[in-house]
Amino acid sequence: MEYIFLSAISSVSIFVLFKFIHLQKLPNLQPIVINYTVASLLGFSITSDKHAFYKISDAPWFPVSLILGVLFILMFFTIAVSSQKAGISATTVASKMSVVIPILFSIIYYRERVDTIKVISVVLAVIAVIAAVYKKGTVERKGYLLIILPFLLFIGLGLLDVLVKYAQHELVIAEQVPVFSAFLFMVALTASILYGFSQKKFIQGFNLKVLIAGILLGIANFYSIYFIILALNKSGIDSSYVFGINNMIIVVTAVIIGRFAFKEKLSILNWSGILMSLLAIYLMIR
Repeated sequence: MEYIFLSAISSVSIFVLFKFIHLQKLPNLQPIVINYTVASLLGFSITSDKHAFYKISDAPWFPVSLILGVLFILMFFTIAVSSQKAGISATTVASKMSVVIPILFSIIYYRERVDTIKVISVVLAVIAVIAAVYKKGTVERKGYLLIILPFLLFIGLGLLDVLVKYAQHELVIAEQVPVFSAFLFMVALTASILYGFSQKKFIQGFNLKVLIAGILLGIANFYSIYFIILALNKSGIDSSYVFGINNMIIVVTAVIIGRFAFKEKLSILNWSGILMSLLAIYLMIR
């Protein structure tokens, strides 16, 4: 359970850091490049087998890691824009509703048990997430954001979680988790650098604030993936529950931070969603 919680807190930190980047009027690209550099180095630094890097191309998870790395950078840019334009709460629901995809995948592909409590808890989790972040009038005010960005985040992040689950279950042994995570970020780093050099002000955009933001993003980003893989490996909880609990903790924490740190207003419905999330988590771990 502690790995699920640590992964969720790391994920929330990403949303908050992107909000900070926006408030400080910093560019997105440079912190993202630094973030992937830090995440890659962090992964390789904690790898027990220091020669593992040279064996990556022979690893069974190599093709999947390439796809995941590209998805990471695409989704990271989408989350960055959405966090800044639509707010933390709207971005959270857009991204975390994608939990439906890996939950259904785990139940159907891996034939995880389905009973009344599981159905109730999953349905309650979905309702709770919607209620926790719903804002009256948001659709009218930012309609295009709540159509295009949610769709991209829902499909992209759902597919990302499915591939992480598949790699964890079928391809990656426990000792390879750090190097697997690190290589994902290395692929994303390569993609972000290639994109960066196509931008005229890429080099000039680096400064101390950008460096600090990028380092903190890298730490949070690495551990959000590292801990979720450990949770899938070691928690002893059905993976459908792991994804559900992880996403609800993210939603509840992000909404509360948005309320108290960034003065985002919460309605009675939002607070009800938070309480429902806690109830759904209880049902999943009972």
